[in-house]
Amino acid sequence: MSVAEGRDSQIQFYSIGSRELFTLEPENIAGFPRSMQVNSKLLRSLRIASEGKCIFFNLQMKDIQASPPSVQVWNSADAMLYPSREMTGGNDHVDRVAVWFPYHGRFLQLTNKEQSQLLLAGNGRFAVTNNPLESEPQFRQSAVRDFYITDLETNTKELLLKAQSGANGQIFASPGGKYIAYFKDGDWWTYNLFTKKHISLTGNLGVLCYDTATGEPFGHPGWVEGDSNMLVYDQYDIWKIDPDGKALRMTTGRESGTVFRVVETTVEQNVKVYQNGYTSGSFDRKAGWVLGSRHVASGASAFYEYKQDKGIRFLDGGAFRIGQLVNANEVNGYSYTIESYNCSPSLHYKREGSRKSVTLFESNPQQKHFQWGSEKLISYEDPNGQHLQGILYYPAGYESTKKYPMVVSIYQKQSHHYHHYHNPFTANNRGFSITDYTSRGYFVLLADIIYEKGKVGMSAVGCVSSAVKAALKEKAINSDRLGLIGHSFGGYETNYIITQTNLFATAVSGAGISDLVSSYLYYNPDSVMSNMWRLESFPYNMGGSLHEFTKAYLENSPVLNAKNITTPLLSWAGEEDRQVSVFQGIEFYNALRRLGKKHIMLVYPKEGHVLMNAANRKDLSTKIREWFDYYLNNAPAVDWMEPDFTPR
Repeated sequence: MSVAEGRDSQIQFYSIGSRELFTLEPENIAGFPRSMQVNSKLLRSLRIASEGKCIFFNLQMKDIQASPPSVQVWNSADAMLYPSREMTGGNDHVDRVAVWFPYHGRFLQLTNKEQSQLLLAGNGRFAVTNNPLESEPQFRQSAVRDFYITDLETNTKELLLKAQSGANGQIFASPGGKYIAYFKDGDWWTYNLFTKKHISLTGNLGVLCYDTATGEPFGHPGWVEGDSNMLVYDQYDIWKIDPDGKALRMTTGRESGTVFRVVETTVEQNVKVYQNGYTSGSFDRKAGWVLGSRHVASGASAFYEYKQDKGIRFLDGGAFRIGQLVNANEVNGYSYTIESYNCSPSLHYKREGSRKSVTLFESNPQQKHFQWGSEKLISYEDPNGQHLQGILYYPAGYESTKKYPMVVSIYQKQSHHYHHYHNPFTANNRGFSITDYTSRGYFVLLADIIYEKGKVGMSAVGCVSSAVKAALKEKAINSDRLGLIGHSFGGYETNYIITQTNLFATAVSGAGISDLVSSYLYYNPDSVMSNMWRLESFPYNMGGSLHEFTKAYLENSPVLNAKNITTPLLSWAGEEDRQVSVFQGIEFYNALRRLGKKHIMLVYPKEGHVLMNAANRKDLSTKIREWFDYYLNNAPAVDWMEPDFTPR
């Protein structure tokens, strides 16, 4: 198959079996849109399907000279925000997908302005289309829309799904060509392309297949080869479900509090299809595949080999983290990395049937010559009695009879970082490195936080306060020398927490929202979407719009509660941050300045949401360290902390 370029590009297809050459000539084929042409620059869009019966390719608009607008017109009834429409062209100038049937000389345009997204199914026989702008303007991250299916052999089109999410991973075609799988209303479903039946796969399992905090499914690693089964995750286990709904729970994680997931290796998951934003995986059932596990209470990890005829067999595991598995087929074994907080990643190999692994490489053998900290999982409850965990990191050279300061680092849930190795680094892009602080005599706590609808700020206060109370059971922590730090969403949480409690002697907030009202009405220039979905749902989870829940938005805005602050605050921002505007920091700064609170704000020119310039990273890391040392470790003040300081 080739693309011949001329005044109008042509597609040529040569059949090896019949030794025939077919040419698609746009000017001579019925139905070819005269305003469009074959996109000869996007050759990867060419695809032969149905054993050469049809060829898919992209169309593009012919060159149109448009003068720049003299004024921007922002209409509140527009389907897209003006900047988004300018960046993407809306649905007007997006490439279209078409199909050509060379043996029959037939042409069909599959996508258009009204139906601009495409998913191919049934080995190219069926086209599933939707309009991503159908529900716009709307205020979710991924809009729901109607999906239609067209049988390309008969050119008949009908409704497939009503009000279905268009998010990646929630609808996909089976690799064998028999089914469409989709996630809807909390369950996984299949649609048989030939019998036209919808069947619920998980409705009768009695388990949750989605995260109640986000509404997102725990996931599906893919299909077992030949469309025989689909793999689906619940909170703990892996299910193998045939397309008619017969289910087998492959693992027994729920009973032991262990999360099992498929490990994607170069062999086990040998096909990963990305088609116009829709992703699907495929597994070779003869070769088997690898499963990984993490015990929630202890953090211990393990991996297993699964084979159709033998079931699950333990390979390796322990109080460490396993990663980067590669199957060595030639010698029937696996190579993988092992790490923990006080053990840098090392490369291991284990031959099938062997009781012990062989260490191939240690990334940091000199570490044994240095003092290092240690880690411990702690447990506590949120104000509603839900069980949570945190990671407490101990100082290097820890002595139980001494007293140490502690820094609490927050975001959302972080306990899954247990057994992660944190390389010592004094030029972090967020200004904080766990190992840097433990090596200098600090405890560090990562606290899990969960959120009650409409109470994002108070949820953070309750969870973090409970985590600190649990950590203080370690008598070596000085309760008068506690610091708090967070970045982005963690920066917002830090800003809010210090308006509600004087638990912390000082705090550091990076690129954090301070005003939910102005943030709600802002738009993110990088994603060219309004912030409304982020505030209404995950992670802020306010439960609805600003105008429905005005009081909650005001109560959860740090800037409106700033008068309560007694904690000295250091904040920082990139001047060109497009995710959280620098003006969020400036609002908070002006409020604290007017109220006479102790506060210093650092603004880094030409920087975004995280710092990219090496000198700026080092400067931020140094200043945060000096700030904590001053307030928590009795170090002297540094010149930049003084009023009217002028950098040299």
